[in-house]
Amino acid sequence: MLTAIEKEARRRGCKRAVVATSSFQAPGCYKRHGYEEFGQVEFGLPAHSRVFLRKSLD
Repeated sequence: MLTAIEKEARRRGCKRAVVATSSFQAPGCYKRHGYEEFGQVEFGLPAHSRVFLRKSLD
């Protein structure tokens, strides 16, 4: 599904994709698809945070 979303974004002229996920959910999946982490914000849960990732669609 991620590949289809990126393809549609390119078709619409998007140059970058940005996603936010939780540290205990899917950051590894996004990284395997070429996304790079550019920030984290802690939640109130120990050792967990919101993770922000980006990827160039050029």
